[in-house]
Amino acid sequence: MPSLIDPTKPVDGSPAVKADLRANLQSAKDEIEALQTGKTDFGHQHVLADVTDSGALASKDVVQSEDIAPAAITTEKLAAAAVGGPELADAVVTTAKLVDGAVTSDKLAAASVTVGKIGSAAVDTAELADDAVTTAKLAHGTANTLVGFDASGTPGEVAAGSHVTISAGTIAVVPGSLTDLTDTPNSYLAQGGRFLRANVGETAVEFALIGANAIADGAVATAKLADNAVSSAKIGPDAVGNANIAAAAVTTEKIADGAVATAKLANAAVTSAKIASNAVDSGKIAAAAVTGDKIAADAVSTTKLADGAVTAAKIAADAVGADQLQDGIPIDMQDQLLTRPRLKDYSEASATPVVSAGTLTLDLESGSVFDVVLTDDVTSLVLANPPAAGSAGSATLILRQDATGGRTLAWPSSIRWAGGTPPLVTPAANGVDMYAFISRDGGVTWFGFPGGQDFS
Repeated sequence: MPSLIDPTKPVDGSPAVKADLRANLQSAKDEIEALQTGKTDFGHQHVLADVTDSGALASKDVVQSEDIAPAAITTEKLAAAAVGGPELADAVVTTAKLVDGAVTSDKLAAASVTVGKIGSAAVDTAELADDAVTTAKLAHGTANTLVGFDASGTPGEVAAGSHVTISAGTIAVVPGSLTDLTDTPNSYLAQGGRFLRANVGETAVEFALIGANAIADGAVATAKLADNAVSSAKIGPDAVGNANIAAAAVTTEKIADGAVATAKLANAAVTSAKIASNAVDSGKIAAAAVTGDKIAADAVSTTKLADGAVTAAKIAADAVGADQLQDGIPIDMQDQLLTRPRLKDYSEASATPVVSAGTLTLDLESGSVFDVVLTDDVTSLVLANPPAAGSAGSATLILRQDATGGRTLAWPSSIRWAGGTPPLVTPAANGVDMYAFISRDGGVTWFGFPGGQDFS
């Protein structure tokens, strides 16, 4: 817009007044032109009416960002409180406007960043580089609080010295000391190596050592232990005692071959009460495992020896002497040879068989002397179980008539008599006869001898 005052036109007045007026007019003109271009610097920001070519007035910032050189504003040109929160529009500071490394710990005041100034989702794991948070980056005491979660899962900070109560699934923080806990200890002090535990039926947590009472029965099962999880190096010398082993915890199928050696058994560790029936058989006993000094005086009895357990091959030449034979103990020679015996005050076993349906059986395994009362006629006489052929066997028969008398006996053809004629049995009531028999061919043939008849 053309100037309303032209300093080049004549001006009335004295030369000095005219010169001064022209200078003022020229200065005003220069300022007006400067306002039209928006480049007047008043030292601080103003909003003036912008005079346009069309004569319209418009609001215009005297200083705009495009009018400021990149390094025009520095920290030393700004007063201590020159820029405050109210002077910064929302979103005026963004990460795009901060160069890498622009914000460092020395540019942040001690209490400038607190939990209350960080939004709940302000920092997430995706915004933290791998290894971004390390122990070296945490000041001592940084983690001196507990973090709890309420029923909705929202985390909350628990101040040191407070405790947490649990009620109906909701976790609440109770400030102050832990004096309300029902268990001991009730302080955070000197609790290294302990863990927080919430007991069933209680409304507070406690500090407890990790021990047997902290692990519920059945909490650790074999299915929860990886292969090789428990090794000898992980078991202390006194970790496993008798009280820690259930009655049926160790069975034969759980013991590997060779797992139990004599060096691993303490004296008196194995007693008869600890050995089940049939637990020890010949296959489990080494050749020299059992010696005389390992057998107690009454350890072996006949009831503990199976039939045929002791044979001649198992008895040394001088193993059995007269002083080793107990009185009253029967000896079964099992048809074996007894050499050079010296017998004194001996007897023979005697049996009393009866006549049954006309048959009389003399069993030489029941004795060698038979005392028989005739209560009926004998139509069949049997001499059973004689010695084998080559050995001599003998039998003596005492034959008595009953009070009735007149009983008869038919001698078998296997018995041969002197002269070829068998004797007649005395028929008188209560009459007594005696006969002897001997055989060397296994009872095929017997030789008969009347020892005496009609004893009264």
